[in-house]
Amino acid sequence: MKGLDFTHVTPESMKKVGEAMIRRAEIMAAGTGEREILKKNLIPLIQRMKRERHELQLIIDQMIDKAAELEKTTTDADRLVSEILGKDSGMSA
Repeated sequence: MKGLDFTHVTPESMKKVGEAMIRRAEIMAAGTGEREILKKNLIPLIQRMKRERHELQLIIDQMIDKAAELEKTTTDADRLVSEILGKDSGMSA
């Protein structure tokens, strides 16, 4: 291990290293527990966000399709009005 001087190992120094290792293990264990809690709560939230984003995209796609249909209907109506007005104008002349 880095920082250990094996030429002058004493029971006290070994105890200090052991205690430091235990503290570090406890910190790591606590961190793992926190990560597990975070994962437990975060994963369903991310899944819900993805599902809602997908639903929103479907609605946007439908809106775009309806806008295209409206544009086509408007063009057809304009063409029909032009034909009717064009025929009426031709008859009156």
